[in-house]
Order: sequence, then structure tokens, then C-alpha cells
Amino acid sequence: MDQVHIYRDHAALYDRLVGAEDFEGRLAALVVPLLVEEGVLVDVGTGTGRVSRLFLERAGRILGIDAAPAMLEVARAHRERSAHPDWQLVEGDARALPVPSASADLVVAGWVFGHFRAWLPEGWRDAVDAAVAEMRRVARPGAPIAIIETLGTNHETPRTHEALDVYFEHLEGRHGFARQVIRTDYRFESVASAAATLGAFFGDAMAEAVRARGDVVVPECTGVWIGT
Repeated sequence: MDQVHIYRDHAALYDRLVGAEDFEGRLAALVVPLLVEEGVLVDVGTGTGRVSRLFLERAGRILGIDAAPAMLEVARAHRERSAHPDWQLVEGDARALPVPSASADLVVAGWVFGHFRAWLPEGWRDAVDAAVAEMRRVARPGAPIAIIETLGTNHETPRTHEALDVYFEHLEGRHGFARQVIRTDYRFESVASAAATLGAFFGDAMAEAVRARGDVVVPECTGVWIGT
């Protein structure tokens, strides 16, 4: 099952997957302090709200934007359960954010722009440049922006990936982002659950590798690129 199909038709499956990730809270420890207390968070490619939910106790206002209506429907269910007083969810494109200029105290894009590399093989650089420009446009002067991407599922250390490494170098060389690497391991109820959930998203080879590992904890390496 390809990721476009999952985002469009299987948002609940995706939500189960990401709900098992980073059980030790390392991503939250890194990114949540980037937002000033009671500040405005813009979450680009919010999906089911996985990043926004990290900020529920810190953000005064949250604006999540995603192009997939099905993902936003799941995010809305999380929003209702959270009772956050000002969490808005809007359909939109990362390259043309429906957000006023200089209005955000932190802009985050989690697991979003790397897809341009696969979906727009001839134009991904222009797409990344446009999306980064939009993040900078909506951020207040000097406010941080952060881009989060996987560096390898079921890998103990960051993997090399010819296509994605070019994209990562583009973030660093052209846009001046500084990379930090953390572990955001998954934890599941059982090995069978781990294999089924990860396999549904990443394919049969991943499911078999997870079964062979035989552990409810599956390693995940994550990169966070931070800049202004």
C-alpha cells in the first residue's frame, strides 16, 4: 500500500502507527522548548495532529494545515478530546500556507517535505524551496522553524538513503538548517502488532524484519533540522 493511498484512505492506520512512535518522549523534549510559553504554533502537514499534540500544554494557539481531508478528520477527533481552547485545523498546501505573514512563534513541518523527493522527482527542489519560504514567511522575525524527517525505521543508527540524503543536504546547504539526530523508537503491545502496523505502512519486507527482530520496541532514527 503506497503512502498516498494511506494518507487518503487509511488515516486511522497511520494514526495507530505514529501513536506508537517516540514512547520515550525524545522528540517532545527537543522541539517543545522551541516555542515560547502561550505562543502560536503553525504545524505544516499536520496529518493526524501528531506534532501538534506535543504542544497542547505549551501553545496558546495551534494552527494545523494538511492537504489530506481524511487525516484532518482524525486530527479533529484528537482536538475534541484534548479540549485545547484554540486549535484550528485547515486544509491547505505547504507551498501556499493559508496563514498571515509574521504570525507564528514556531513553524514545524513533520515528515512532509521528504515526500516531494518521491512525488515530484523533477521538481522537488523548487517544491522544498517554496515550502521553506512559506515557513519563513509566516514565522515572526527570529522565530524558529523546524523540519522533522525519518532517518531509518528499524535502524539503530541513521541509514544512508541516496534520494533522501540529497534532500537533507539541500536543507543544510541551501537553507542553512542545522541537523540534530535523535532516537524516536516505537513501542507496541506485541511483536505481532509491531509487524502488522509497520508492515501495513512500509511493506512486507519491513513486517518480516520486525518479526525477525522479535521485540516490541522497534528502533527509529529521526532528524530534526532547525533554523530561522
